Amino acid sequence: MRKFPARISDDPDQAEAFFFTCYVLAHDHLKGALVNFYLDTGSSDVIMGENDLKKIEMPLASLPHAPEPIAGWGGTTVAFLMTNVCLYLTDSEGKTEAFEVPEVICGRNPKHDKTKTKGMQRITETRRIPIPSVIGRRFLRDTGLIAHVDVKGRDICLFSPG
Repeated sequence: MRKFPARISDDPDQAEAFFFTCYVLAHDHLKGALVNFYLDTGSSDVIMGENDLKKIEMPLASLPHAPEPIAGWGGTTVAFLMTNVCLYLTDSEGKTEAFEVPEVICGRNPKHDKTKTKGMQRITETRRIPIPSVIGRRFLRDTGLIAHVDVKGRDICLFSPG
């Protein structure tokens, strides 16, 4: 049984978030990169945010639109499709395994307007909220990987039963 452990972020703003670092490579694109994916069993799909797409130098404009937007806690945003993608996970022994993902949903970072008052003047700031990249249920089902979460022991991993 192979174990693919999650890492704990040492970024204090992420409150010790667990993530899986995957090397992402789209078959029809020559550039790949390391991307941090969060395990999100509330998501059905593999999703990559705009910031992570920039790491692999994949412009959103080059991808076809998805039939539906991405919806989540932050609202909705335009979605695009990246096909024939390979995610490379590294196991606890340092060996890498490739997992084919037929379709990754990619999202543009949604705009968020924040209005504040400064004296008699109202100032509206627009900023983009980054979409995190996530591994959803379909990835687990299609690959046969089993998620193991030990909250007390602070351990999250994916197991390959074979």
